[in-house]
Amino acid sequence: MRLLLVGGAGEIGRYLAEYYLRLGYEVVIYDRAANPQMTRAGITLIKGELENKDLLQNIVPGCDVVVHLAWSFADTAAVLFRSDLGGHINLLEVAATARVRHFIYASTAAVYGSPRTEPVTEDHPCLVQLARKPLYALAKFTAEQLCHIYSAEKGLPVTILRFWWAFGETIGGKHLRNIVRAAANNEPIQLVPGSGGCFVTMEDLAEAIMLAVRNGTASSEVFNIGSLFLSWSEIAAMIIAITGSRSPLVEVAGSEWSGPAFLQERWVLSWAKATHALGYHPRRTEAAMRDMLQQALVRCCREVTGTFNP
Repeated sequence: MRLLLVGGAGEIGRYLAEYYLRLGYEVVIYDRAANPQMTRAGITLIKGELENKDLLQNIVPGCDVVVHLAWSFADTAAVLFRSDLGGHINLLEVAATARVRHFIYASTAAVYGSPRTEPVTEDHPCLVQLARKPLYALAKFTAEQLCHIYSAEKGLPVTILRFWWAFGETIGGKHLRNIVRAAANNEPIQLVPGSGGCFVTMEDLAEAIMLAVRNGTASSEVFNIGSLFLSWSEIAAMIIAITGSRSPLVEVAGSEWSGPAFLQERWVLSWAKATHALGYHPRRTEAAMRDMLQQALVRCCREVTGTFNP
């Protein structure tokens, strides 16, 4: 089987490429930031934009599965709707014409806007106007709706996966790095009690993609994917231990919180639908996944501070 990873030069794409290569699949990476150093036996690297429909028409027909990971994360409507969604339409058009076996769209829990129930299931309303970044959430939700339309009208088998935060050997993110910097400087770390989210390991995400491809009933379906919930307090405690910090953890009530909204939210996702329909389960125990996250945080701390107490 030949897989096309669109946006495959990013952290998730690089992990998926190696994962599927080990399973014996051929992998094609299509990315505007493609690095020649990623080229190796079994991986074809192509540098290009999603706006280049002619180039896509030369690449997609030779692939069985398309995994769409590319997104700009821009804050402006012009970029999100002209570039991201325009490229998304190009990819859907070419994939439908080529009659690929399956199209996987990597979406986000942000389309739910703001959690109104716990856990958040796929039936939760998509309140994009309440999202921390409403334009981003709206664009991703629109991309999902386009997937449904191309599935219904052109017979393109599409599965949409929603997740909060994927991590592998390392983990990044502006707010996480700011906590690392505060710990390195022994500064107080303020957090809202109970805030946090459902992380997904990259191996679980890779497995969920394959389960969707192999399952004939997954077409035009939406699935939440996750591995475990961790609070920001737990993550901060890990960082303090890793860095040997003397930073105190200061709890601030949500009603009094003035920091980033991302650190105030509580995202408890349910992946029961994926378990029932696809047979999806996190592959490791919770203790093992916590250890994986801690090792990823060690690497993050090293990148941010250059020193830490392992």
